[in-house]
Amino acid sequence: MDLSHCELLKKLPDFSGVPNLTELNLDYCTSLEEVDDSIGSLQKLVELRASGCTKLKAFPHSISLKSLKTLILTWCSSLQTFPNITGKMETLESISIESSGIQELPSSIGNLIGLQELSMTSCLSLKELPENLEMLQNLRNLDIEDEDLPIVLKSFPKLASLVLSGNNFVKLPSCIQEFLHLKLLHLLDCKLLQEIPGFPPNLDFINATNCTSLNAESSSLLLSQETYELYDLEVIIPGKNIPKWFHHCNEGEYITFWVRKKFPMITLCYVLALNNKSIFNCEIRFFINGEELFELEIPRSFSEMVTNHVWLYDLQTNNNLLDSYLENEWNQVEIICEKVIEAQNNVSVSWSGIHVSKQEADNILFTDPDLETDSTEEMEAFYASLDGEVSCVTRINNNKPSEESEETKEALKIFEDFLTKDFVDLLEPEEYKTMKVTLDYLSGLSINDGVSVEMRSVIMEVSREFTHWSYDYSNASKKIEIAKSSIVKAEEIEEGLEANKKNFKEVMWLENELYDQLAYLEERKRELEEQIDAIKANISASELAKKRANSRKREIFEEGKMLKAQRDELRGRMPHLRDEWELAKKIQENIRVEWSKLREKY
Repeated sequence: MDLSHCELLKKLPDFSGVPNLTELNLDYCTSLEEVDDSIGSLQKLVELRASGCTKLKAFPHSISLKSLKTLILTWCSSLQTFPNITGKMETLESISIESSGIQELPSSIGNLIGLQELSMTSCLSLKELPENLEMLQNLRNLDIEDEDLPIVLKSFPKLASLVLSGNNFVKLPSCIQEFLHLKLLHLLDCKLLQEIPGFPPNLDFINATNCTSLNAESSSLLLSQETYELYDLEVIIPGKNIPKWFHHCNEGEYITFWVRKKFPMITLCYVLALNNKSIFNCEIRFFINGEELFELEIPRSFSEMVTNHVWLYDLQTNNNLLDSYLENEWNQVEIICEKVIEAQNNVSVSWSGIHVSKQEADNILFTDPDLETDSTEEMEAFYASLDGEVSCVTRINNNKPSEESEETKEALKIFEDFLTKDFVDLLEPEEYKTMKVTLDYLSGLSINDGVSVEMRSVIMEVSREFTHWSYDYSNASKKIEIAKSSIVKAEEIEEGLEANKKNFKEVMWLENELYDQLAYLEERKRELEEQIDAIKANISASELAKKRANSRKREIFEEGKMLKAQRDELRGRMPHLRDEWELAKKIQENIRVEWSKLREKY
């Protein structure tokens, strides 16, 4: 039954005649003052809502609603007492009394053994909580405001999960560090939160989704290496970069590495890039040597995000299971952070990172151990060695051998002319042919032809040597040409190598310049992102102020309607009031006249 916004309804009638009622909505019945006690006995009622009933004072003194799951009494500012719980109520899961006037919770609240969520933010009249609150063994979420923390600490010191989401505090109260048993801390949508001074000593998880106003110190504290060495935290926080202390970063959702002996203690980090606002789920999956570890899938559900976020997860609690899968000298490990939502592509894992404990760095590699590649150091050493070399290429003197001239007693002018020439000239085709014919002719002469034995011996020697030398000389010329070509090539290679060294040094210098420029741009990018985040925080604050203004406008409007109704009522009574006024004036005048007459008698 929906009676919401019935602004003239002042009292709820007896509902005992509708025992099958499952839902009753009284939201914003602003004139409602009393809810009949019969409501507390509707055994099939599942949901009871009375949000914004600002004049509500009388609520059932006790309730025994065996089917009730949700009870909402938010903004009931005139309601001072919470109903007693008669008997066990196992189905009630959620109670919200935010901004109500309730002064205390009854001890019978311990009968709500199924209660999972209790929201009490802005309950300014609530001074203390019942001592038996710890009986609520199924309580998962305690949603309160920061000023209520001292009360919670006193009344519920063993609280394991605390929800402060949606609060407007600027600094997380320091007393949070006194919750010695607190494991989970939720700060979702605390958009004005700027400072987190510290954590409880046993905290495992902190969810700071959409805490867009966090200052640099608090963000650094949440993402610092020192924090993780002390707390082993899992954190979700606005951000766009993998922390610098992570050993290896990879673009996308995959991380691949090789381990041996024992699985190292590692921390994972993912940057969740926002495309569209939406609730989504992620799942971390593990593969070792190609085999998926189904028993180690790690699912996570994320709320709607207004910007990119960083998610850090400590993996060391699962090391024993991971060790059982290490079979080889080096084992390939692949970790995937996979989005499993069945909806439009709204969030992606833009970066993945991994941090390894220093003590185990020798047992992990981020490149295939079987792959051999030249490192930058090897390349630089190679070129450095070239600088110290002395060129082994030597220039060969191009002196041409000369031959002694031979004379003959019985010689022909041609032969004598040949003997006066350089040997290389005799190798010219025409000269060589003439020389060959002349020597053949002279070699055929005998003593009878007037050629002495000595001369003939010389001619025979010249003929023999000329044939041999011409072959050797031609062969040597070819070798000289080959050697010259090789020398020229060696000189060209030497020049090319020098140019190569110069180019390498220039590229190294350019690379260093680009590194510096990139570092500057990254720093500038971070500064601009911080400015953008600050602007977004201002926008969020303005939106919040706008909502408050709209709410105040609504309150003023409701007050105006009430004043108008009162005015209209008075206007209707105006003639009667005027008559009464005139009659009263006449009565006063008559009394004065009679009084004067009475005085005159005396």
